[in-house]
Amino acid sequence: MTHRHLSAVLLAGLAVAAQARDARDARQPFELEIARLAGRDAQQCGIVAFGKDGTAAWTCSQAAERAGRGWWVAVEGGGEDSLVGHAAIRTADGRHILLDYDSSPFGSGLYPRFTTTTCPWPVAYDAKQPLPFECNAPSPR
Repeated sequence: MTHRHLSAVLLAGLAVAAQARDARDARQPFELEIARLAGRDAQQCGIVAFGKDGTAAWTCSQAAERAGRGWWVAVEGGGEDSLVGHAAIRTADGRHILLDYDSSPFGSGLYPRFTTTTCPWPVAYDAKQPLPFECNAPSPR
């Protein structure tokens, strides 16, 4: 392996490591806000990567729901220049919350944005939607 080739491989490796660190740094405020809202005893059903199947994570949340426990599950979205996330949370006292996150809504990286919606009823999941969680209105009787 030539010195030039080794340098190129090393630079590529450093770029990948920096990108992974940036992704972790962007995700950390999202995870902290989820934990703050859900409470420390909530069942952590996971963060589903963009484009991946979230069925197992949703199944986890619904098992905790049936047991009357707090839980959370989240999905990452495909932001253009930032990390976006969408989470469904059930608090220990039974409140259901949707949390939306954008790590850099203005592209500066300085001011992440959180938006919360308190649902008057349980959350529904639709895997076909880019934001798969929504407040689920009860069916009319």
